[in-house]
This record gives sequence, C-alpha cells and structure tokens, in this order.
Amino acid sequence: MRKLLRSQNGVSLVEILAALTILGIIFVSFLSFFPQASKSTNKTGEMLTAVNLAKEKLVTVQKDSNIKLLLKTASPSSSLLSRVNYPNLKLKEDIATTNSQYELLSQDSVYEIKIVIDKSYQSFGTLQVSDRLFKVYILVSNKKGEKVSDLFGYITVKGDS
Repeated sequence: MRKLLRSQNGVSLVEILAALTILGIIFVSFLSFFPQASKSTNKTGEMLTAVNLAKEKLVTVQKDSNIKLLLKTASPSSSLLSRVNYPNLKLKEDIATTNSQYELLSQDSVYEIKIVIDKSYQSFGTLQVSDRLFKVYILVSNKKGEKVSDLFGYITVKGDS
C-alpha cells in the first residue's frame, strides 16, 4: 500500500498548466480567423449585390426608348434631359451633359449608381450600316462614396434607313 502512495506516475500541476496554456494559445489563434472570414464574406456579398445592380441598370438603359431617342438627337432639349422621362432608371437629378458624354445619377437604398454614356459612337461590320453602338460605363458606390463595382457595356441604336 505504501508503494502506491509513493508512486510518481501521475501528472503534476505544472504540466497541466503548461498544456492548458499551449492549448489556449492555439485556440485563440484559431478564433482570430473567424472575424476575418466574416468580414471577407460580407465584402464579397456587397460586391456581388453591386455587380448584379450594375448589370440590371445596364439592361434597363439598353432597353429605354428615351435613352435611344436622346442618343439619336444631336442637340437634346432640356425636357429630354429631364429625369421625369426616365422613371425606370430612378434618377436623382436631370441628366448632365458634357461635350463627350451624358451623366446620369441614380440611387437605391444602399448604393449610388453613376451611368456615363459616351456621345461618340462606334460602327461595326456585324451591324447594319446605320446602326450605332454607344459605350456605357456604370459605377456603383456605397454610401461612403467608395467604389464597389463597375461595368462596361454598349447600347445599340438602330439608325433611320
């Protein structure tokens, strides 16, 4: 019986504390990955939403008959530049125009969408001679003004032949 009490085969308190400390350090290092993964997932979700919104706006611009009329008109009137003519685009203000482009500013509940349409057009061999392609750039920004996504596309305007 005395031999059992004097046996040194057990684990000391210092060994247990050392093992717990090492396990704690490993556990804490793994925990630091979770907030980073969550942040990355949120950013990816925001980008995916913005890309889909940009594609949706591009399709809306491409199908809008008033936009095509605007692009056909050499000197558009102020009424044609008025935002009330473009209800599907949900414009914040009237269309701004420069020498080389039209600028449209749209907004939804989370993002601000800037649509820039070049006034100059391209003609390509696969289109009819009178058809014209106008380049469209769509920039999606968050409420802080940071770029979330952008997209390029074209509007085909059928010519009068």
